[in-house]
Amino acid sequence: VYFKTKSNHANANEDQCSRCGNIDPDQVLQIIEAKIVNEYGKLSRTRKVSPKEWSDLYISTNGKSIGDPPKKERLPDNEYSIPGLLKQVMIFFTRDILSKITNKQYILITLLEAPLLAVIMGFFTKYFSGTANNPAAYVFRNNENLPAYLLMSVVVFLFLGLTISSEEIIKDRKIIQRESFLNLSRGSYLHSKILIMFAISAFQSLSYVLIGNLIFEIQGMLFSYWLILFTTSCFANLLGLNISAGLNSVITIYILVPFLLIPQILFCGVLVKYDKLHKSLTNYEQVPVIGDMMASRWAYEALAVEQFKQNRYEKIFFDIDQEISNSDYLQAYLVPELEINLDDLKKAFSKENDPEVIQADLETMSMQLAAMGKLIPQIPAYEADHPQVKQYGDSIVAGIQSYLNQVNDLARIRTIKAKREKDRIDKALLEQLGSIEAYTTFRNKYENKSLLDLVTNRNMVDRVVEKDGRMIRKYQPIYMKPTSRIGRAHLYAPTKQLGNVEIGTMWYNIVAIWLYCLVMYLMLRADLLRKVITFSETRKLTRGG
Repeated sequence: VYFKTKSNHANANEDQCSRCGNIDPDQVLQIIEAKIVNEYGKLSRTRKVSPKEWSDLYISTNGKSIGDPPKKERLPDNEYSIPGLLKQVMIFFTRDILSKITNKQYILITLLEAPLLAVIMGFFTKYFSGTANNPAAYVFRNNENLPAYLLMSVVVFLFLGLTISSEEIIKDRKIIQRESFLNLSRGSYLHSKILIMFAISAFQSLSYVLIGNLIFEIQGMLFSYWLILFTTSCFANLLGLNISAGLNSVITIYILVPFLLIPQILFCGVLVKYDKLHKSLTNYEQVPVIGDMMASRWAYEALAVEQFKQNRYEKIFFDIDQEISNSDYLQAYLVPELEINLDDLKKAFSKENDPEVIQADLETMSMQLAAMGKLIPQIPAYEADHPQVKQYGDSIVAGIQSYLNQVNDLARIRTIKAKREKDRIDKALLEQLGSIEAYTTFRNKYENKSLLDLVTNRNMVDRVVEKDGRMIRKYQPIYMKPTSRIGRAHLYAPTKQLGNVEIGTMWYNIVAIWLYCLVMYLMLRADLLRKVITFSETRKLTRGG
């Protein structure tokens, strides 16, 4: 009432709400700090009544002074200092762990989700094919669900990695805002989150592999499966942290998750073959760029190739099988296909067709022969001199045919030698195991026919495809070395090539996923997604204005 009276407010004697009887103490501050309105009708920063005027008014009204001002005293020393970056990481880490421990539901779901999914995946995909002696027996070699189990394992850890991380930053936004005046390191905060997410992913992937592989009876692949799935989950963790930092709503985040997962499933190369995609994306020789952008492609290929190459049975025969496959491809598919093309070229010349077309076909044939020569180090490469059509004659045809015969003969000899060597290794293994029954049990325990069919394209009709004047091999890709020396390759390539260095597919693919993790980390540190969203919203507001 005092302040309302002195500031000439209407109804100055009313000190409470007439309806509810409540008193609003903020009104006192509003009266004291009321601002002067300038000539533009906007509030200025100058008070209508200064503190000195309020003081003089009080003295004149009550006839006494407020009192002497307090004596100035020396402020105590400020012992607070910002902790070092590592110390901040440990503080954030400890605080987050303690917060999570108090949430029993979160702990139970986090610890039990992966093992339960492993039980579901392993149990329901464990197909019992039986044997002649025991129709109810489980034979790993005959389980047709292994490729599906590998694909679903990758999808599971993309999903788990996203779900455990996608709320981590957005739920702390109020705390971060409250502590902003402390000038703490955002990097330390993010590092603590990443450490926690990676630790959870390490446990989840280990528990999943231990239980799932035990039920499915996958032998000797514990470390490689764990490493691949853990790496996949780490990528998903960083992706989830990015969307958590960039978006403002939890609902929006969970609406976005399917849009992040579906491309990973679609472009991994399993459900839809890369050479069956839309023509603008298709690459017949290598994995298309859209596939290389997907972590699921690298993870699934790593699992499939490692399971096939490094199981204890195929590990013994892989090198010799690769020799046989490459030689068979030459003599059974590539050379006959080139001979057909050569016959077509001869017919076109004899019919006196368009000379330019004949010349183009002759040059294409020369390039194909030159490329084929690189696959056979034992014979000199074919030298493509691109003769003119007017020089075309029997000598040119005879030269090409002679080269094809030479390649065919060499490939046949290599096949015979390799098969003899395989028979020798096979016989030695049989003697080591002691009996045919033990040999069959050993093979059934480690080899899987469904995976073999997948990585060798056994169900594909075309073994060689001609595209843009090139012969592209589709026969048994697991035994085919990449044609690129910059790391690109076809799906299920046994190795990747960087210059003259060959790198195993599993290790190369893991490094590729970690490179994507690095990109996600740099985006997170730069808060790139939030900046892009803010920029786009600002542009919309500007256009709307």
